Amino acid sequence: MKNKINFQIRLSQLATLFFAWAACVCIMPAPATAQNVFSGEPVQWVGRPNGYSTTPYNSDYRTTVYRKVSTTVANPADGRGQWATTINVQNSGGNITPDNMPGGGGAGWLLISGPSGNRFQNKWNFTGVGQGALNAINDVTLNAATDMGLNMSGVGYYTFVMRDAGYVNSQFYVGVTANAPVSVSRTSQTFLAGAAIISITTGGTPSAGENVYVRYRSTTNNFTASTSVVQATGSGTAWSATIPTQPCGTVVHYYVYSSTRTLAQINADSDINRSLATLRYDDNTGTNYTYTHTAVTASCSGTNSTCGAIADGTAMVTAGAGSGSYSYSWAPGAQITQQITAQTLGTYSVTVTDVNGCQATCSFTVSQPLIPNFP
Repeated sequence: MKNKINFQIRLSQLATLFFAWAACVCIMPAPATAQNVFSGEPVQWVGRPNGYSTTPYNSDYRTTVYRKVSTTVANPADGRGQWATTINVQNSGGNITPDNMPGGGGAGWLLISGPSGNRFQNKWNFTGVGQGALNAINDVTLNAATDMGLNMSGVGYYTFVMRDAGYVNSQFYVGVTANAPVSVSRTSQTFLAGAAIISITTGGTPSAGENVYVRYRSTTNNFTASTSVVQATGSGTAWSATIPTQPCGTVVHYYVYSSTRTLAQINADSDINRSLATLRYDDNTGTNYTYTHTAVTASCSGTNSTCGAIADGTAMVTAGAGSGSYSYSWAPGAQITQQITAQTLGTYSVTVTDVNGCQATCSFTVSQPLIPNFP
């Protein structure tokens, strides 16, 4: 009887422990489905050219570097958070030798992330045999079955950029340049007839097809939608791009970057892909650069002629706000000075323009006073 009682007690204790464990399991939060890739297990590039080797780790091109473009958000998943590396492909002396990979088992490459005991725990690759496109955005599937093909038979520098959306399907961009991608730095901004001229310095002469751009957005400092891109022109290390005149009073946010995508391709891309297709960039440490097309104000004042005299009123304008110096245009008469003496009756208006092209108008009326009626 004693043994039977002890057995029943143990069963009761086990039942209590089971229900307690079940309750804990039920209230545990479900893991997020789109957390960013764990920084302690960064994304690696492996494939046929390096024998699918994951070593060395964190010391060469195999292990990509995490970066954020145009944002200070902690964990962006919209294309601005990225894993990137540049691979030097040379017949000798590079990271790997040229290889036209058709794809498939042992004949391609893939992106991986995992702990030291299993670097291949998470894989981004293709669902079927095929080659990815150079200088383009490609879709990849998490833990698909097939190694990706890619034509890396040409010598040069291949920059790979994967969108970090966590452990989910994603995209990658690969840009090819003859030489190592050059750094880009925004150096100054000036204004001409309302347009902003952005000056850019590169770390060297860009390779053919390595284009320099300025990406901008009015009003909102958020590059996930409604952005525009203008291409820089220049030579050597000196480049500039022009942002068209924006509505007066508008704050414009922008950063500079380089890409092998053409402007036509970029204009057809989504904003996520515009963020992704980046070789090098200068985004003011994530905060982006800004300027303001400040609105102009103008007020007119003046005096009329003395009693009984012909009209010779003086009109003057006072400008405010805006940027820098002002120019003036009066009507009628087309005078361009800040102050005029009007010798005929009527209303005179003036348009005030600042260096950004922002304008304001005001007017002043010159009237003939009545002749006194003496007794």
